[in-house]
Amino acid sequence: MKNLIYVICIIIILLVILLAIFSSYISLNTLAIIISLIAFILTPTLLILTIISISKGNNKKINKEKILIKNENTDKFNKIYDKLYESHIKSLEELRKKAKREEIIKIVLLLSGFICCLVGEGYKSLGIVLIGFILLLISIYSFICLRSKRKYKEKYKKEIISSFVKLVNNNLKYKLLEEEGDFLQREFIKSKIETHCFNRYNCTDYIEGKLTDNVFIKMVDIDVKNVTGSGRSRNVEQIFEGIFAVAKGNKNINGYVKISRNNFIKNKKLSINMDSEEFEKSFDVLSENKILAMQILTADVMESLISFKNKYDIDFEIVLMNNKIYLRFFVSNMFEPQIFGNSMDKELIYTYYIILDFVVEITEKINKVINDVNL
Repeated sequence: MKNLIYVICIIIILLVILLAIFSSYISLNTLAIIISLIAFILTPTLLILTIISISKGNNKKINKEKILIKNENTDKFNKIYDKLYESHIKSLEELRKKAKREEIIKIVLLLSGFICCLVGEGYKSLGIVLIGFILLLISIYSFICLRSKRKYKEKYKKEIISSFVKLVNNNLKYKLLEEEGDFLQREFIKSKIETHCFNRYNCTDYIEGKLTDNVFIKMVDIDVKNVTGSGRSRNVEQIFEGIFAVAKGNKNINGYVKISRNNFIKNKKLSINMDSEEFEKSFDVLSENKILAMQILTADVMESLISFKNKYDIDFEIVLMNNKIYLRFFVSNMFEPQIFGNSMDKELIYTYYIILDFVVEITEKINKVINDVNL
């Protein structure tokens, strides 16, 4: 029965829109104006009521036991997730649903503005008034919506992500502030991990900590672009978006080794063929010192890199330079809450988990190898 009501509402919306557009073009004067006004009032009203009804109808309690994770399901992650879920899901979902409703209403207002444009083709004065009014509503409502979105986002990051990072590794801590943004931007340039030209950076979600053997690590969600031209000729090219990390070890390798995605190394003269065929399928290695690369990329290290890539299909690159280890992961919108979806999406949070866990694991493993070999 409810589905039938939704269908009827949508049909009425479409009929009113068609009548409004048709009447504005055949010069029916008073009839055109009346139907146009009905289109303006009835369309957004019916859309809002329909969306709210559907939203309420689907407002079921989320069953975390039914949320499945691809690949393997670890005990440690499940304990972390369950702890966060029980503590925060109720308050977080309330904020998310409020932000979602406001976003939907904003979309409806935009749709109404589009309808006004179509209606106004036949009667310009009416169109100008309707368009002006709807644009004013959109501007005011968009400003109001920002508060709900900001509140939801801040709670998600301060309570969920901050606690999550600490639970994954007690030595790590999360900061919402961009205090280390400039430093990590300089490190991104220094690492030579990116070969394309770029001139714009934006850093968020800063993580830092001290691992075993006095290894210090800093991590950030970075957005890198290359902007050229201005005005109409302005062009924005997305260069990289994802997680960038830098770890400072105790020993200087006095060299440069880059582990890149397969077929992404342009300088074939410096490309090194490793002993593992499985490794060669997924990665390329670049270095001026073949012996150094072979010493660091032991069978155990290569196996860890292959395992992560094959299990999760997440692209990543590593650069070893002097006493630092640089890593980057090609994942977008890390640590960002969902509005149109579960605020505690288990698969999404699992992605955070595997990347953080791998960064710590591979950093400690490579640093141990560097400390053990005679360079």
